Amino acid sequence: MNKKNLSEGAIIFFIAVSFALLTNLFRSDSLPLVQLKPASISFSTKNNQEPTVSFEVMKGKFKKSGIILIDVRSPEEFKKEHIPWAINIPYHEFSEKLPEVMKQISFSQEIIVYCGGIECSYAKNIAFLLNAKGYKDVKVYKGGWGEWTQKNMPLEKEGEGD
Repeated sequence: MNKKNLSEGAIIFFIAVSFALLTNLFRSDSLPLVQLKPASISFSTKNNQEPTVSFEVMKGKFKKSGIILIDVRSPEEFKKEHIPWAINIPYHEFSEKLPEVMKQISFSQEIIVYCGGIECSYAKNIAFLLNAKGYKDVKVYKGGWGEWTQKNMPLEKEGEGD
């Protein structure tokens, strides 16, 4: 392959990539150029234990005032059913909703975050981010939605007491 063919190939490649990027930019359903997968993040308290809440503790706390319960599942899942008094801050929308959240929740309030169940790392990741932003009392309900429903605990649908 000579230099002329190589440079022509590079030009064609550059034009094709540019065209693809511009087309994607102007599409109403454009695709993200980078898709980040959630990493499993760890944080701990002073005694090096991850701050989690068991089902028994959660059962006793879920009706207490002053506790903020955050459901990080999708809006569709949340509207269908959720733990009573929970607020929905979907994992994939958390960054854009964080400033609004910070206005409504004091840094000293107890916050419990949950998602779909024990295999779901979203709650842990959001708890880590809240902790990094200065919230001191953030815990993860590891059993999450799966355990809560399995134990036949009270459920709430969108519009019922929200």
